Amino acid sequence: MQFKNILPAALAVAAVYAQDDSSTSTASSTASSTASSSSSSSSSSSTAGPANLTQLLANTASLSAFTNLIGNYPDFASNLSSRENITILAPSNQALRMLNSSGSGNSSVASMLTNSDFAEALLNYHVLDGEVYSQNITAAPTFVPTYLNDTMYSNVTGGQVVFARTEDGDVQIVSGLKSVSTVTEANVPFNGGVVHIIDQVLMVPGSLNTVATNANLTALLGAIRIAGLTDTLVGSSDLTIFAPSNSAFQDIASALPSNSSAMDVIANLLTYHVVNGTVAYSADLANQTLTTLGGSNVTITVVDGGIYVNGAQVVNPDVLYAGGVVHVIDSVLNPNNMTMPPGASNSSSSTGSSSDDGEPDVAFDGTSSSAVPFTSGIPTPTTTVTDLVTTIDTLTYTPTMTAEPASDSSEGIAGALARPTGAMGAAALFGGAAFWAGM
Repeated sequence: MQFKNILPAALAVAAVYAQDDSSTSTASSTASSTASSSSSSSSSSSTAGPANLTQLLANTASLSAFTNLIGNYPDFASNLSSRENITILAPSNQALRMLNSSGSGNSSVASMLTNSDFAEALLNYHVLDGEVYSQNITAAPTFVPTYLNDTMYSNVTGGQVVFARTEDGDVQIVSGLKSVSTVTEANVPFNGGVVHIIDQVLMVPGSLNTVATNANLTALLGAIRIAGLTDTLVGSSDLTIFAPSNSAFQDIASALPSNSSAMDVIANLLTYHVVNGTVAYSADLANQTLTTLGGSNVTITVVDGGIYVNGAQVVNPDVLYAGGVVHVIDSVLNPNNMTMPPGASNSSSSTGSSSDDGEPDVAFDGTSSSAVPFTSGIPTPTTTVTDLVTTIDTLTYTPTMTAEPASDSSEGIAGALARPTGAMGAAALFGGAAFWAGM
């Protein structure tokens, strides 16, 4: 795959249309740029504003591969240059080298990037709608919409998001499959916003099937198929899914029907775990009620920094996927028994017993565990993503309502991709050919 270094030309053309149309301003700029050593030129340069994007990229050696990459997509480059108040998360040369580290060969990455729709979706996912500065990022995650709004890859109104946080003094950007990119150089200004250089390419959140498989939520996937909800959940936009873990389903296996003859029962159970029309990230989950796809309400409670849905605790929040967000919970919700978390009093809306003794209510009384249900015919994942299957005892924040970059890469991305490294590679980044497939 051959890349053309045409970005400067594309951005330069776009910049013409992004400039003020004042002829006086244009003449002044031209005069200032051509003057050699006059006092007026010195005065002008001392008060000059941030560089435009073309100048910034041309003068940043660690972004030469990124410059070459986006130069292959002149429409994207033109749109990028004309946008204002944006944040660009720019992968360093080394970050782009990492793409080929999976051992699957150059063709995997090259074939994905040859698909211009996918490539532009990936690039748009690296552009945030708004200026986000590192000093405003804290340990509590900030969810920021991106310019990824192509419905082939995202069904999140307003653009698929990333979330930014600080950890151990580093600013981190978390994307699909909870992949973490660290900001290696922050707050590089240009006249349209700000650039942060990152050490790993962001991962576009994949389908529910992809995310659930990587999180080992195979019981959930099996239940969705048995209930006939595949098209409903995969094709819908703006969903919040409270996903019981495999062990949660296993704990009440005796109470669950095991075949498609009970499709309606399973569908009723599952739709109680889905909020339609609202993408509620952890920062949005406070003491409140949410109406589920099935029409009943769930109660969100925050206790000692932990988020509970009825009596189930969120043990892994904010797993992004193409249609919204998944929060993994430690027990299955019962639409006929709205339990409450330990130490919390049930409101009048609850139909379950109260829990004021510090012990959690039991949503399914008298059940026993057995093998993980609904997994017949569901492929066992050969690998999982650690951050998606790790149980978090308590969240490290209280929800509210509201590698050194290389500096010598002149060969562009084509040469950079030829060198494998030990980092996450194309198969994990793009999920292979089936990454965007539905269930």
